[in-house]
Amino acid sequence: MKKIVLVSLLCFFCGFSQENNIDMYIKLRDSAFTIKANYFYNTYEKDKSRNVDSDNWNLYLKNIRNFLSNIFVINEYNQPIQITNTNENYIFKEIDIFKSINKRKIRKGVNVWRFHSYIHDNKLIFIIGERIVKYKNKKYTFGILGSSTIVFQYSCEDEKWLLIKEEHTGV
Repeated sequence: MKKIVLVSLLCFFCGFSQENNIDMYIKLRDSAFTIKANYFYNTYEKDKSRNVDSDNWNLYLKNIRNFLSNIFVINEYNQPIQITNTNENYIFKEIDIFKSINKRKIRKGVNVWRFHSYIHDNKLIFIIGERIVKYKNKKYTFGILGSSTIVFQYSCEDEKWLLIKEEHTGV
C-alpha cells in the first residue's frame, strides 16, 4: 500500500513540475513576441520622427501603423498560435491561413509572424520571421520580410531564465 501511495505522489509531483515547465515556456515565448513587437514599434517611432515629405514615405508610415494593429501569429507548421501574456499595446491575432474562410483576406496579402523554437545546450532559442502571405490562382506565396532571434539561457545559480541575445534583421 505504501508503494502505491509513494508512486501516486511521485506521479503527481512530476506532472505538476511538467505543467510549470510548460507555463514557463509559454511565458518565454510570449516575452519573445513582446521583445519583437517593442523593437518593431521603436523602429516605427524613429522613422515617424524623420522629416521626409513624400507620398511614398507617408504611405510607408500608414502601412506600418496598419501592420502594428494587425499582427497575425503562426507556428512553423503554419498553424495559429494564441499569445496571451503580452503588453496590452500589441494585439496579436490568430489566423489559420489554409482555412477557406480566410482566403479572401489572404488574397490582399497578410503580414504574419512565423514562430519557431528549439533548444541548444541550455539555451532556448526563438526565431520569429516576418512574412507576407498571399493567395492567388489557388497557390500560396510566402514572402520574407525579416526575422528576429531571441535567446534565453537558464542560469542554475539564479534558477531562472535570462535573456542573453536579441538580434533583429530585415530585408
